[in-house]
Amino acid sequence: MEHLSPGSDSFADLTLNIDMSHFVDKDADWRETKTRAGYTFWNIYKGSVSIEINGQTHEAGPGDSVLFYPGNSFTAWAGPEGCSFHSIRFSMEKGNHYDILAGNNLAGIYRSAALNRRCLDFCREYRSRYTSNKGHSVRFYAFCFDFLAELLDPPRCEVHFFEDEQATDDILINRVADKIGRHFTDNIQIKDMAREAGMSEKYFIRYFQRFFNISPKQYIIELRMQYAAELLADTTDSIASIAEKLGYSDQYSFSKAFRKYYNESPTKFRKLMLR
Repeated sequence: MEHLSPGSDSFADLTLNIDMSHFVDKDADWRETKTRAGYTFWNIYKGSVSIEINGQTHEAGPGDSVLFYPGNSFTAWAGPEGCSFHSIRFSMEKGNHYDILAGNNLAGIYRSAALNRRCLDFCREYRSRYTSNKGHSVRFYAFCFDFLAELLDPPRCEVHFFEDEQATDDILINRVADKIGRHFTDNIQIKDMAREAGMSEKYFIRYFQRFFNISPKQYIIELRMQYAAELLADTTDSIASIAEKLGYSDQYSFSKAFRKYYNESPTKFRKLMLR
């Protein structure tokens, strides 16, 4: 994982996406078995949580932070006194949707004296400030970013869930997605992407769809259309020139794809943007 140094290029285009955040209170009878769809932190506030994952059982207590990776399957249950924790599902990306967590396997339990104090402060702050129904503020995002940066830069994982499993399918998918982000104007073939990920074409498409909630083909189209909108708004390049830059065989093919995506022709879109 790249360190999140404030002056670095990687920090400049780093994005924190928070998909879900809420506080959980469970009694002693709570037990659940799940497979995580995204990166999820549990910040334990009170009580204890036992987690059975990868054939082993671990216990997390007040001040511990537990990180699950996409695809992690586990069973969790509360201690005899029940438990309370803050749950946050998130992603940290840079550039064209490149997942910066995918290059290392960081799933596990994060703890130290300093981190435990910070985790408990985070939970108290969340309960007192951010549990209203008005949505999360910019301050909340800043608070989350600061907390996650302290946990992950450098990674402070004490208990690793998967010490020997680096080359997982989600890491391979992210590497391919990163390559697409750098070469989306080229004539990228699905079969070539699948081969690079070491998967069959059918399995690759299905796994990519599940991981990114979008098909590989649509992912390329979205990147091209976003870039097309930028070129139309910020340059005086001709439509034919933009079509060529985006990898379309001719202006007609580009215009047809653009109209389908934006429901406007490139020419009309440019006029609207320049008003």
